[in-house]
This record gives sequence, structure tokens and C-alpha cells, in this order.
Amino acid sequence: MGNSQTKYNLPNGASRFKNFEVSSEKSVNSTNSQNSNIYPDFLLNLAEVLENKSKEEGHTGIGEDIFQKYISPECPKLATALYRHFLDTENLKRHENKMKNLSKDAFVRQAYVVLNLLTDSQQLEYYLNVFSGDKDDMNYEEFNDFVTACYTVAQFAHTSESKYLPDNLLSAVPKSAMHGKDKTSCKYLFNWICQHIPRLVMWMHRHINHTLTVGYSTIPQNTPTEETDDVTPVLDGFRSLSLATVHPSLIWLLSCSLPFVYTKSLSPTRISDENLSSLKDPHKFIQRLVLAGTPSHWIQLFSSDEHGLSVNRFKHHVFDYHGPTLLFLTTEDETMFCLAKGHKLLYFNITSRGFPTGLQVGGDSTNRALSLGLDFQRLHYRRIPYILKSLEVWGCGTVNAKEKQLEYKKLVAKDVEKRRKVNIPLDWKDNPDRYLLELAGKRPNYARFEKDTQDHSSLS
Repeated sequence: MGNSQTKYNLPNGASRFKNFEVSSEKSVNSTNSQNSNIYPDFLLNLAEVLENKSKEEGHTGIGEDIFQKYISPECPKLATALYRHFLDTENLKRHENKMKNLSKDAFVRQAYVVLNLLTDSQQLEYYLNVFSGDKDDMNYEEFNDFVTACYTVAQFAHTSESKYLPDNLLSAVPKSAMHGKDKTSCKYLFNWICQHIPRLVMWMHRHINHTLTVGYSTIPQNTPTEETDDVTPVLDGFRSLSLATVHPSLIWLLSCSLPFVYTKSLSPTRISDENLSSLKDPHKFIQRLVLAGTPSHWIQLFSSDEHGLSVNRFKHHVFDYHGPTLLFLTTEDETMFCLAKGHKLLYFNITSRGFPTGLQVGGDSTNRALSLGLDFQRLHYRRIPYILKSLEVWGCGTVNAKEKQLEYKKLVAKDVEKRRKVNIPLDWKDNPDRYLLELAGKRPNYARFEKDTQDHSSLS
């Protein structure tokens, strides 16, 4: 990952920052016209507010407790790691007189670097270095803190009694990435995240970016008695979504890893004139940004707990849904498999002879990654058997996809009812219409017609 002083390539317009790398003696405040032209006013104002708050607590510069309280109060681990990264980076430039607290000038310089992290790779590399302490590797605890911080910021709600806390689903991330090792290189973790969960730091960076941008106007600037507990609301709304049966940590991991076609609704709501003014509120604005990327449009198509482990019920509720779907398979030992159906990766056979029946997953037809029999009792993953406990299917298409599925099923039901009312002659076996219907794929139950023919023959 390299040294923190040289790794970040700032975009055009931000290169002026290099003039201040070793000039800590230069004052960065609103009275210095040269520096004011370089750094935005909102950042200079935020630094002044934080410094004043620290003075009220008897500190020189900006103390770590003040930084944590106003930059990221909902995630102390993130605030602590970011503050120490700011301080360590500044102290690397000083050959003597190491700072114990972050100066106002130093805060502005380091915050300006964060504001200029524009690409996903720049953001990911930066925050990996923040949590690793600018080392070339990370131990398990550091990487686990990094993942937990990403989740905590994304799931934070106004109420402190939120039940959506990290669990074993989150611990699966560092376990999968580190393969049981106590320490792994940051370069490897960077590549692993890019491949598996590329949007891991997206909400965390937006949260920090938002705080640095509008924090000066939201932090009370008088006495502590006037302070409130208002913080940036992020993903505050799971209780009202249709995803109540899916754990939020699982939703978050899927949102970080799945293509946007799964997580973005294609029918966004319009902003009315009444709501337009409310979006000027920074809290409501960032909340709208975050909720726009959450899968609030997912709808449950099938649940074995409700519909039973039956292939016929599975077909009835899932088939004819035209849109991306997610299939969750949970085994009796609480192992969960999630299938995001891709092109030519899923094969489902019920009646064709000479081919494996049931659900087959994988690109290699001779060695499927996962298979599920038609009895829906047992699945095999990499040829390892599991007893199936439950099965769920969620539709992730447009908001109209489910309505279209229901409309099609109504048309099919009307067609079936219409055909039942057709008067079929007693000599149905020899009727050419039977052959035409079979060619069209319609195979009605002939048993009652054959019985009627036999009864007619016996009477005559």
C-alpha cells in the first residue's frame, strides 16, 4: 500500500495541496487570504468550531474526544482511527515538536485529502490505511473493526435502542478474506474487497464527506446545554421496508456486492416542490441519498415457512416473474447459501428425461457447484450434503414486475377455466383437436373423458 505521504493521487485542482505538506507553520484560517483561496470556507469554519469546542474542554488544538463527538459520534472506532491517522500523518512531517493534539491547520489539510478521494479505489485504499495504521498489513482485529465500522455507519439510526447490531454474518467477512490467518497484507485485502464487496466503504465515505462539508452548520457553537443528539441519519428505515424477515446485515452485504440492477429501483419517486425545500436540510439530504441505494423495492415471492417445501408451490410463486431474483437456502446447521441468478448459471428441470432434475447451479455442467433435488429435502454444495431447512426467493426487479406476474397468472387461470367449459366429444381419443392441443403444449387430464367414453359404450 506504500507510504501515506505519497500514495494518494489527488485530482486536478487539488494538486495545490502539495504546497502545504511541510508548511505546518503557515496559518490556515479565514484571515489568511491565500489559504482561504485554497481551502473551502466550510472546512475552515468546521476547524474553527472544533478548536473552540476543544478550548471549552481545556485542550490546545482539536482533541480526540471532540473529534469523535462531532465527526462520527455513532462510530467511535471510525472517529478514533481517522483522528490518529490525521495526527500520525502530520507528525511524520515534523522532525521535532510532535503534536499531541491535532492543530486546526493540520485538521484542514488532512480533511482536504479526504474530500478529494473521488474514485472507489482511492476511498478503499485510504480507509484501509486508516484502520491499519498505515502499515503494509492488517491483523484480524483491525480488519474486523474496519468491516464493523462500515456496517455501523451504514445502519445507524436515530434511536439508541436499535436492534440491528453486527452478528455472525459480519464476522463471515473477515473470516472469508483472511482464510484463518492472523495477519494479511493490505494489498491482498484491497483486491479481495474489489472483487467481492466493491461498495464496502461507500456509505462510510459519504458519511465522513458529508460531516466535513456541512458539519460547521450543524454543530452547536455555544454552550453544551444547547447541543442536541441529532446526527446524520443513514439507512434509518428498515422497519418500514418489506424486507423485515431478512437481517439488515445481510441486506447491507448484498447491497455492497450485488450489481446495481438488484439494488436500484427503476421507478424512483419524484421530488415534489414541498419536499425540495426540506432536502436543504443536510440530514434529510444524506438520508435520501443513502435510501436511494437500498433495496426497498425487493418483494418476497416464495417462503417455505409460509408456502411449504414443495416444488409445485415454488413453481407457482416464482415462475413467470421477469426480473432479477435472489434465492436463499438455509440448512439445518444454519449454513446459508444465496443464489443471484446469472446468465447460464442456473438450470431447473422437472420433466425432461436424461437430464438431472431439480435445481442445478454452476457454469460447469459436469460439476455443478450446488444442486437441489425435486423433493426439496437435501442440497449438495461442492458435493457436500446438507439437509435443507428453509428456502426463500425475493424478486429484485422493477416495482411493476410482481404486478405483471400476477396479471399473467390471472390470464392463465381464465384460459384454463375457459377450456374446462368446452364440450368435448365422447370419442376424444380419435379427435384431431386432441393432437393439436398436445402440439401446443396443453396436456389436459384425459382420465375423465376416457371414463365417460367407457360408460357410454356400456350403456349402448
